Amino acid sequence: MPDRPTGSPSRADDLAHELQVEIITGRIPLGTRLRQEDLAERFGVSRTPIREALRQLQAIGLVEQLGHRGALVRSFSPDECRNIFLVRAELEGLAAERASGRLTTYDHADLDTAQALLRAGGERVQQLPASDEEGRLIALQQCSQANELFHNVILAAANCPPLRDTVQALTNRVPRSLAWHTFAVDPGIVPRSADDHDRISEALDKPDPKRARKLLHAHVLDTGETLARWLSRQGGR
Repeated sequence: MPDRPTGSPSRADDLAHELQVEIITGRIPLGTRLRQEDLAERFGVSRTPIREALRQLQAIGLVEQLGHRGALVRSFSPDECRNIFLVRAELEGLAAERASGRLTTYDHADLDTAQALLRAGGERVQQLPASDEEGRLIALQQCSQANELFHNVILAAANCPPLRDTVQALTNRVPRSLAWHTFAVDPGIVPRSADDHDRISEALDKPDPKRARKLLHAHVLDTGETLARWLSRQGGR
């Protein structure tokens, strides 16, 4: 999930960011229909930036486009979430097994960068008051991007495009980034994930393919369960 644009963002970028914040924080519930005309009136803009903003939200998996009628905030049940993460855990575990012992110097540098950003973002979230939704969202987005980098390095090192593409398709169905916004349900998710990553990196370096597979499998399942609990609190089935 992208950070808020810097420099000179377009109006569509701003709108996408505002809507993203409202979806993530629950002010716009999952399953809500977003009508272009209603959004245009609310924000005092034409439908053109609204359409672009909705396309941006579709690209990160938060909404489904309904043509010219607007979009629907994607909704899924806790059980659907668990099932998707179950399959993802099997596939990403396989990726870790294949990647074990294959990481390059650049891969190791990327994993170190991801870990540093993840821990820094987690510390920032803990320091901010709960009332600072904007600041907490930005910090959690940093965690999400760092986490995505970590997982993508492993998927690339596995050197199996069908595996990588299948994981990406599953990620688009239930965005991995949503899990970082379950902080209220499970405040330990960020430091726990960083610790998991350290153990996975160690197994990849050793190399210990079977342990790497087991650790990443368990890590993905834990993330899915955390997200499923959050969905239950949002009124999911």
